[in-house]
Amino acid sequence: MKAFGEGFDMYGLWLHQISGLTDAKIRRLYEFCSSAKELYEQTEQTIRTKMNLEESLSEQIIESRKTWNLEKEWVDLQMKGISFVCLDDENYPKKLRNLYAPPFGIYVKGRLPDSNKKSVAIVGARECSAYGSQMAKKLGEALAKAGVLVISGLARG
Repeated sequence: MKAFGEGFDMYGLWLHQISGLTDAKIRRLYEFCSSAKELYEQTEQTIRTKMNLEESLSEQIIESRKTWNLEKEWVDLQMKGISFVCLDDENYPKKLRNLYAPPFGIYVKGRLPDSNKKSVAIVGARECSAYGSQMAKKLGEALAKAGVLVISGLARG
């Protein structure tokens, strides 16, 4: 087991879990703060008055610092074999980083794909039909057999 915080952006995970804080709003916050840790360390007054956030979101950020247990969340993820990679982490996938609006953070179970290999993400519908499920499985298997890395977002559907 890794030491607490080793190779892990616990502040990024904290920021990512705040309800109502979208990736777009996180990008706006990064115009003010250069990292999630820097945001975490801001005074309550600065968060309330200088970050141009709705009052309810400012209060959520402030409250989450009091209730979020960084070490417990880190251990919980590690015990499940999951890591969290933020956009500003050097391990963040280059293919995602190059998107117009890349996600701020991703959860990884297993390992990230080799960025030099061809890869495809299969995204399912929330209310997938039996036919859709069968075709996604066949397509994924065919791509994998052809040497293409198949990535799943593990979302419902």
